[in-house]
Amino acid sequence: MSKSTINVSETSYDDEIDLLELFKIIWNKKILIIIITSLFILLSVFYAFSKTAVYEVKSIFEVGSIVKKGKPTNLENVNALINKANIIYNLNLPLEELTRLKGIKLLSGTDRLIELKVESTSNQKALALLNEILSGIKLSHSITIANYLKLVESKLSLLERESVKQIESEKLLVSAISIKEKNIKRVLSDNAAVAAVYSISLNSQNTELSALRERIYTLEKEISEIRLDLLPVNIKQTEILGDVIINDYPVAPKKKLIVILGAMLGFIFSIILVLIMGFVKKYKENE
Repeated sequence: MSKSTINVSETSYDDEIDLLELFKIIWNKKILIIIITSLFILLSVFYAFSKTAVYEVKSIFEVGSIVKKGKPTNLENVNALINKANIIYNLNLPLEELTRLKGIKLLSGTDRLIELKVESTSNQKALALLNEILSGIKLSHSITIANYLKLVESKLSLLERESVKQIESEKLLVSAISIKEKNIKRVLSDNAAVAAVYSISLNSQNTELSALRERIYTLEKEISEIRLDLLPVNIKQTEILGDVIINDYPVAPKKKLIVILGAMLGFIFSIILVLIMGFVKKYKENE
């Protein structure tokens, strides 16, 4: 047998001895390990049940919009809305305050769907704050819509009055052109020069009539677009989508997880402690 083969065998044998010694140390101190692990479990149970239970409610709402000339516009910039909510309901909030806005975010892949989460020591308190936040947002957006309608309806009224005025002017101008055409026919055989002057004036009035009719067409088109924008389908209020999600059980503390982690931590700590004790004892015996 070669020297290298003997060395490998000795190393393997030494490793087996070391592992057996470690196992013996752990096995001899199994009672201590159980006691320490049990103590950690009891402490984690006490900690888990002493913490105040926290409940969470959440809702998804859609920011309202206004359609202007076929293009929808949100009642409020979504990022500005999220920042404002965080400032109002989270800024300078005491750390001990458990009823709070947990999170508000724009749902991925959307431009107006927002998820709102509120937590508190009870579902009732969390729901009350959630409704307060949503009511504030909806009220603000309702005011935005009311101001928009007031402004647009005022503009529509002005355009309609202007349209009526231009239509009346068109009727008068058409009547004047008709009279002038009759005058031209009447004087054409008697006085060609006068007829020529009437013709020049008539051309000017026809040009004015064309411009006036173009103006009336533009006004009527703008009035039609505004009336279309004012249709209920083009004005959407901010509203909650579906029901508010209420958890029957607290989301924190996670008691099972705390106890499991406590047991794992206690077991690992006890193993390390037992091994250190065993190494110290062996060191003293070797001396």
